[in-house]
Parts: sequence; C-alpha cells; structure tokens
Amino acid sequence: MLGKEIGVARYFNGFDWVGPIELNIEHKRLFPGSLGPNTAEMGTAMHYTEAHPLFDATLARLKPWLVEAGFRGNIDINCLTNDEGIWPLEATARFGYPATQLQMAFHLSPWTDFLSAIADGKSFDLEWRPGYGVVILIAAPPFPFGHSADRRGSGVRGIPVRFRRELESAELRHVHFEGVTFQNHSVPARYVICDDTGYVLHVTGHGPDPATAREKALALAKEIVIPGMFYRHDIGENADFTFEWGDVAPPEPIIVGSLTPPLQA
Repeated sequence: MLGKEIGVARYFNGFDWVGPIELNIEHKRLFPGSLGPNTAEMGTAMHYTEAHPLFDATLARLKPWLVEAGFRGNIDINCLTNDEGIWPLEATARFGYPATQLQMAFHLSPWTDFLSAIADGKSFDLEWRPGYGVVILIAAPPFPFGHSADRRGSGVRGIPVRFRRELESAELRHVHFEGVTFQNHSVPARYVICDDTGYVLHVTGHGPDPATAREKALALAKEIVIPGMFYRHDIGENADFTFEWGDVAPPEPIIVGSLTPPLQA
C-alpha cells in the first residue's frame, strides 16, 4: 500500500495535553532519494502547530486511556495517510530520537521547568518558536551496522570531531553530540568519538519554512570534519504538512503489507 507517512506527537501530564501538537516526517533510508537499507533514522522534518486534523483523528482519541494509565511524557503515533483514510502504523510512548534534539530548536521555556510540570501532573504554558525544523544525523562507518557484534572494533572510536571554523555559542546549541566525549585535558581541548556505532552527532535547523530549516542544518553540517562522515542532504526537502487525505503523493514513499482498517478523519 502506498501513501504518505507522517507522525503526530504531543506531551501529556497524566491528565491533559501540554504544549503544541508536533507533526514529524521521518527519513529512515540510508541514502538520499529514500534509497538503501532502513536505519534507525537519518533525519526528521518537524512542525509545531496549535491544531491539526491528524491529531484529532488519532492521538486525541487516546486521552481517556492515557488518563487511566497515568501516562506522563511524550507519545507519538506514526501514520500512513492516503485517499482511503488514516492508517496508524505504530505508537511510541517515549522521548523521540532524534525528535527530542529537534524539539530543542523550538522550545524557549527551560526544559527543567517543562519536564518537571509533566512529571508532577501540572499544566504548563510552554513558550515555543513557530515554524519548521530539520534534524540531520552525521554518521560514520560502520553505521548503520555498528550494533552488530562482529562490527565492534571496526569503527571510528578515538577519531576527533573537528570544525572548519570556531562555532559561535548559538550555533553549538544546534549541534547534539551522541557517541562523543569532550577531552578538556588535551591541548587544545577537543571532541573525540568514543564508541564504535557510528552515531556521531545531529545538527538542527529552524526557520519559517522547511526549506530554510533544511538550509540552516546543512550549512552547519558542512562545518563539521570527520574522516568518512556522511549524511543525507535531502532531509525535509519534500516535507509537506498541509496535505489533504486524498493527496497520495508521498514525501517519503513506503510500502507496507497487511494493515488494520484505517481511521477516517
């Protein structure tokens, strides 16, 4: 079955929704153009909004169950949409990866205050930037096979992460290190890859439209120097958050097998 894959997420405090609705489009294939094997994720395009029919048709319906379960945290439903309706694919009741890194580009309120309110079951007036965001994974070999036992020891552990120029503090807030350590005992201090998985770091960009957000993330990625590094340059290139259910042209085409009956918006 063909369609458009899009996720909808929101934070819940055990009693009610907190903060805006998050729409996200994941890019799981290894190569640009949605080619190659699936990975955990090569990047995501995201949009925050106050209201959206996809939320009303899917995630909002879970509120009574979430209250009964006392759920507190972030929950996401990934869906396939086409002219037949909305087909929920999976529910993820945890922090998203790398969605959380990208949320940092939207949130203006302190995370400690926000998450404390979520944990305590309190309402919270989250301040956030409108617009769109893009997050891109910067990877290195043996990614995406770094979690295989026979690949251990063949990765990039010990290789420094360098920058073509000294980044400003505002730019560094859009760099999210993963398997990297900061060696401040070195002269000069440096960032060094400390595992063999190939998950090195993520870069994010935010803007008034997906194209601007993508350009900012790519500009930051080009400042990073790691031997053998690679990333997708088309994350968010065709991101469309304003579709109708009958619009079946997918930004990230997928093929799925047998599915449960769809939800109707």
